[in-house]
Amino acid sequence: MAFPKIIHRRRFNMLKIALVAFAIIGVLFWFYQVQNVIGDASPNFHQSDVLPRIADKNVYKQVNSKEANKNHINFYSVFKKHEKNVSVFRNPALLHKLQAEASNIILKNFKKKSSVIAYNPAFNDKKSFLKNYNNYSLPFMKVTPGLGENGVPVHLSPEEQKLADKLFNEAAFNVYLSDRISPNRSVPDPRNPKCKYVKYDTKDLPTASVVIIFTNEVWSALLRTIHSVVNRSPPNLLHEIILVDDYSDKDEIKIHLKQYIQQHFKQDFIKLIHLNKRQGLIRARLAGAKIATGDVLIFLDSHCEANVQWLEPLLQRIKEKRNAVLCPIIDVIDDKTLEYFATNLEYFQIGGFTWNG
Repeated sequence: MAFPKIIHRRRFNMLKIALVAFAIIGVLFWFYQVQNVIGDASPNFHQSDVLPRIADKNVYKQVNSKEANKNHINFYSVFKKHEKNVSVFRNPALLHKLQAEASNIILKNFKKKSSVIAYNPAFNDKKSFLKNYNNYSLPFMKVTPGLGENGVPVHLSPEEQKLADKLFNEAAFNVYLSDRISPNRSVPDPRNPKCKYVKYDTKDLPTASVVIIFTNEVWSALLRTIHSVVNRSPPNLLHEIILVDDYSDKDEIKIHLKQYIQQHFKQDFIKLIHLNKRQGLIRARLAGAKIATGDVLIFLDSHCEANVQWLEPLLQRIKEKRNAVLCPIIDVIDDKTLEYFATNLEYFQIGGFTWNG
């Protein structure tokens, strides 16, 4: 009788070992599938209609954070629901689950009054927030992390290019792509190597008031302009930014821009003027100049990106000759791929003007 018992025990032990091995294989296979879903993807195959691939836990922490850096943009992603999706994920089966989790993240942010772009801290309670939230179309951005960083070109798929072509006439550049590139994107440093050795005494330079004029500007382009100025200017030299809205009729400009400024920047650092009728470029700039309190006036377009050490050389020349009028060298951003083309000493563009317009 002892011999059959030994065989029975061996079979039972082998069965347990097989079950454990099968469980380990299952866990490893599940982990591999998840990595395929949320792993990094090529920028050329990003898709606006599916959930952005965000694998970094720090991103989720920042999305759910209650504290906002008032001088810089918070990293955020906004997820929209779509009835039909054409997925580029290697395992589309998990897409629905991930989208559901993303929706829960957004709801948590609303309840906790966090720094999600759609939340307005001026509202005192959730009911008033939801009421105003539905009154107008919020400018959701479909940012794909890493897209267009360092000014590299982005080439859309044929399907996306068709969508981009439909929006191109809105602003004479690729609005579809602009909405998917971070407002905080990096750009290449185009300076001559010798310029990098020039040191400026920022404590002794005059302060600047940057005036930006716009009418119905593309939301993502306007934010990218503002944040590039803030991120690449010495804080003690950038006295203020003055935004002059020359009678826009877009909801995001008329309503949401003020909320965005209040949420992301320190008080009175960015001043916003809404003109009650169309004034034109020069009158709008004069309206901004009237309320400026910095030592130097700088006028910028609303769809540009300031580069590294853009401000100090301008202020240095003003310090040397206070009645000087300066025009910068202008780099080029491709209107279709948003590639940043750095200039060189052989070929460059420079701003200019004539007294007769």
